Amino acid sequence: MVDLLNFVENVKNALEDDEVKKSYVGFYDFPRGACMDASILLGILLGRQGFGDFDLVSASYDRERFFTHAWLENQNYLIDITVEQFSDWPKQSHIINLTSASERYNYFEIIFREPLIHHNNVPDLGFYAALSLVEEKIRTA
Repeated sequence: MVDLLNFVENVKNALEDDEVKKSYVGFYDFPRGACMDASILLGILLGRQGFGDFDLVSASYDRERFFTHAWLENQNYLIDITVEQFSDWPKQSHIINLTSASERYNYFEIIFREPLIHHNNVPDLGFYAALSLVEEKIRTA
């Protein structure tokens, strides 16, 4: 898990870089409002690095106020690379063992849970520019 945690932290650090934020509108205010795009990008990179397949989870906490969130899961872990956007949540690791997942994720109503492969074809050149920049930054981290 140490290698996985280090990789996730390197991706998160790359997404905080101003050059990456400016390359794609979905990352402009990372981590705020970037959970779906960041989860897709992270999942693509996890697959490329041999960490296995992940499901993309989209969930709602309050549909009236359109409070939604997204993260990755596999059979062992929940990975939430944008958890810092919730200032009222206690600090937590970006990777949580599913057997001890935080209760706060139980409050979400799952909208969908699908293999990430269904979302790998985001047709936006800015997203792919950001993906390339993040890959370059984690190679040199």
